[in-house]
Amino acid sequence: MTQTDGVISAERYATSATVVVPSRTEPLKEAALRELGGNVLVRGRNITEACAVAVELARQGNFTYLEDGDDSWLMAGASTALWEMLELEPELDAVIVPVGGGNLLAGALLAAAALRRNVAVVGVQSAAAPGVTESWISGKIVVKECTTLASGPATERPGALALAVMNALLERMKRRARRTAKSGRDQVARS
Repeated sequence: MTQTDGVISAERYATSATVVVPSRTEPLKEAALRELGGNVLVRGRNITEACAVAVELARQGNFTYLEDGDDSWLMAGASTALWEMLELEPELDAVIVPVGGGNLLAGALLAAAALRRNVAVVGVQSAAAPGVTESWISGKIVVKECTTLASGPATERPGALALAVMNALLERMKRRARRTAKSGRDQVARS
């Protein structure tokens, strides 16, 4: 679930959504969240600091905090993407999943396992946001600086539940950097 999904869902159910974003957030994203009816609070220099503010607001009883990488219901929803793909293409033998905080990847892994399909699930994460890949390699949550402004992959760490699923089921992850004469080829982790 993205922040946009949360704002749209809140409106659909006649409630409000407050989204806490870091100061580095793309201005167009902030404007879009507001235009959709979200209350946007700009707090912190990065996603970790913004999340800490959101958690504190929830602790004070003002809000319900949702982190898709730690919420089994949101992860189950994410799993339907691969589930539906496999229903449409039963012979699918591999799927490449973009990685932000790991929820979509974890959902895809759960769907493949539940359907007992021999489909390779490969996560791909931006080298500018390596927290999930580094966490998966080490087997524990590692917070890494995120230098991308791209909204979806702009995370510094995975959710604990997402990482647990990845540690149990993931076999391959790739870090993707812009190809330049200096950067050369993709980096491959724990294949």
